[in-house]
Amino acid sequence: MIRHISKSLTNLLSKNNIIDENKKDIYTYGYEIMISNLLGLSITLVLGAIISNVWYAVLFYIAFVSVRQFTGGFHANSYLSCNIIFTATVALVLIASSALTMCWSSYYYAIVFSAHIIILFCFSPVDNKHKPLSQREKKKHKKTGIALSLFWCVVAVVFRFLWLQASVTITVTLVAISVLLLIGNLKEGRCNNEKG
Repeated sequence: MIRHISKSLTNLLSKNNIIDENKKDIYTYGYEIMISNLLGLSITLVLGAIISNVWYAVLFYIAFVSVRQFTGGFHANSYLSCNIIFTATVALVLIASSALTMCWSSYYYAIVFSAHIIILFCFSPVDNKHKPLSQREKKKHKKTGIALSLFWCVVAVVFRFLWLQASVTITVTLVAISVLLLIGNLKEGRCNNEKG
């Protein structure tokens, strides 16, 4: 569906000489990403309204997208699978955050933040077959992903004293990023082993 809409939009723009015929694939991919991101944001807002609070959902989305665009992670084989996994991730993070707020301990920060940074250092970024990175880009993405994660760790600790559930939401979001990163590495490793 997303691919069909993107191709139709690109063909319309090409037919009206708004874009270069030779760059149709680039525009199609760009529209696919844009539509998928809008769908992801919509899913986040709807689930936020249903499950907990829209503000926690927005906080999840900003933290998740800002870090994951540099670290990569699990990439589904279709947009449908991707959106199902993303929906499950949003729901699990929001439900877990709400439940954990009741019994939150400051010790969890040390455990989650340490594990998250170690996982990022060892396994990020995960290659995307649609957008492979050079070695230089990989180093830059790793540094940026770790820097953004450290930023979110600081925000979570500050929020601990101001807005506990927001703090827990950020922390659980970092757990979700780590888990998806590990799954993505396992999947990519398995794919590379099958090719080799």
